[in-house]
Amino acid sequence: MKLKAVRVDVLDVETRSGWWDYNRKQHDNEQSTIPVYGILVDRNDKWVVLANSYNKGAGEWLGGVSIPAGIVKRIRVVEVTDV
Repeated sequence: MKLKAVRVDVLDVETRSGWWDYNRKQHDNEQSTIPVYGILVDRNDKWVVLANSYNKGAGEWLGGVSIPAGIVKRIRVVEVTDV
């Protein structure tokens, strides 16, 4: 079995404080993303599922996050490990 450590760039909200001018054209061209790191457990058209660790003996995953596929901008493989 191969485990893939990945970086998933996901869309994030933008916040502002204080007074600001709204420019729709500029706003529509900007997107904030944040990186999420983990071991790729599954990926389909609805979800990208990551875990923090894998227990080979028990066949179980430790920790995890399910990311809606619609907010995923990019997935990059950081490392591949054989277990």
